[in-house]
Amino acid sequence: MAAREHQGYQVALVIFVMLTVLLSITTFMFFKKYREEQQKSTDLAQSRDAAVAERNERDNQVNSLKPLLGYSRETTLETIQKDVTADHPIYAPYRTSGAAAAPAAAPADEFADGGDATTVTEISNPLDYRELAKQLKAELDKRSAELVQLTADKQQQEQTMAANRAEDAGKFAAATTGQTTAQTELAGERQKFNDDRTKSTEQLGQLTQALDKKQNDMTALDTELNNKIKDLIARDAARNKQYVEMKDRVASQTPRNFETTDGMITAVLPRERLVYINLGSSDGLRPAVTFSVYGQDSAKLVESESKAEIEVTQITGAHSATARVLTDSRSDPILPGDAIFSPAFHPGSKVRFAIVGVTDIDGDGDSDRQRIRDLIATNRGIIDCEVDDDGKTTGQVTPATQYLIQGKAPSDNKVLTEYSRVIGVAKDSGTVVLSVQQFLNMVGYKADERTVGLGRGADPRDFPPKKSSSAYDKPLSPQFRERRPPAAAPQPAEAE
Repeated sequence: MAAREHQGYQVALVIFVMLTVLLSITTFMFFKKYREEQQKSTDLAQSRDAAVAERNERDNQVNSLKPLLGYSRETTLETIQKDVTADHPIYAPYRTSGAAAAPAAAPADEFADGGDATTVTEISNPLDYRELAKQLKAELDKRSAELVQLTADKQQQEQTMAANRAEDAGKFAAATTGQTTAQTELAGERQKFNDDRTKSTEQLGQLTQALDKKQNDMTALDTELNNKIKDLIARDAARNKQYVEMKDRVASQTPRNFETTDGMITAVLPRERLVYINLGSSDGLRPAVTFSVYGQDSAKLVESESKAEIEVTQITGAHSATARVLTDSRSDPILPGDAIFSPAFHPGSKVRFAIVGVTDIDGDGDSDRQRIRDLIATNRGIIDCEVDDDGKTTGQVTPATQYLIQGKAPSDNKVLTEYSRVIGVAKDSGTVVLSVQQFLNMVGYKADERTVGLGRGADPRDFPPKKSSSAYDKPLSPQFRERRPPAAAPQPAEAE
């Protein structure tokens, strides 16, 4: 029992010793850590004190520089930066050319007392105030020198002006003396003038009588001259009017003289007897306009024979149309590229005509004047002047009239006189004279041909018997009767 208790004491002692050793080690370790942290705290406090001292030194340096820039020591850097920014556009010409651009912002020191970090924005490419002062001093010296020079120039100008004033004063005195002398002489001349005027008045009365007589003679002469001048003015106005009309004609129209074509054939359909031309709605073309067709090698249309005549049937575009073939020749067929021409049509304008003489187209002895008018109207022409079969003249030939259609000379002397007068005016105005046949050829007109219908509706009178000289041309036996073609079938009445 005692042994067990002794053993328990030993175990307790061992545990106590182990706890004591463990506590000693723990205490030593904590003490060592404390000493290290205390040393770090001491080092940080020393660093903080050094940083605060350095910051104070910088603040003292900055505050000592503020008076040099014209600011008090209490002025904030923000205020100085605003002023420097405002100075940039003013003193830009004096900025140091070699200054490097500074960073946009730089952080200030962080203080150990927990104060916030202050950001100071630096101006890029700052002003060099020392260099600025030097340049301003140089500029001030330059301006001072200029001011001195201007002052000297001003003094010299004042001296010159004083001398000029003295000279002007002398001239003024001399002019005053001359004026007084002139006034004296003027008074004497005025008296002499009055005497001469009295004498001249008497002579004027005598001259007035003579002048009245001359005036009457001049009035009569003036009336005669005015009449001559009016006649000359009227003649000059007529000449000017003719000149203006001729000038307008030359400016607005190109003389054609049958050498300028209107267009050309672009395609040919022989079976359909149709052709396509390069004229259309933009050229003022209308259906029923007829053209003469000439070969590509025709040098002058007036000296060439037309190879065919065509008539416009449909306008298909701004510069395209379809035409049917009226007449052509198998030996000289219509080909693409052939020229077309009509004296009564000109692309984009109207052609002006005059008509004189007897216009018999079909040779029946009757006037076909209306047919000529219709052909001109169909081809967008205008009739400026026309002498009818009775000698009555409508309109007049002007320099703008391009063609004169000359028919046969009338037999009546009165009509013949007007016929000759209009032709003479046309030639003087430069109007091209065409015969009726030339006009018809140029517009592609073909006279109507009489056709005879065949079939059951044929008229027997259109088939008269022909005399024969054969051996069978002998009297027939009474047993045979003459045969005749069947009579024409009655035509149904048209509904009105």
